[in-house]
Amino acid sequence: MNFDQLVESGFVEVLSEPEYSLSQLKKFEAKYGISTLSFYENYQQGFISIELKHHQDFNKWAYNYEIFLETGGSIQDLIQEEDRLICPKKEEDCQFSSFLHLDNHYSI
Repeated sequence: MNFDQLVESGFVEVLSEPEYSLSQLKKFEAKYGISTLSFYENYQQGFISIELKHHQDFNKWAYNYEIFLETGGSIQDLIQEEDRLICPKKEEDCQFSSFLHLDNHYSI
């Protein structure tokens, strides 16, 4: 089987970047009620509990952010998305807030 046949059969899916990774970032933002930029900053700085830093969602989220940037995605697009994000519940009920270890000087 050649590559075109694999694609036609559905065995292989061709993704368009950075659009695909952006769509994944939006899904994580909606699920956890926090922007990708805030998530990634906390992820990199170690504000996510060590047990959850290896959580599959968080690793995929970080990976998709890195792919988004590497394939020409614009941080400006993420900033515009960040402006529209509001936790759908009270802040203390957001899924993500319990994953962070924040000191008195840092907040999301």
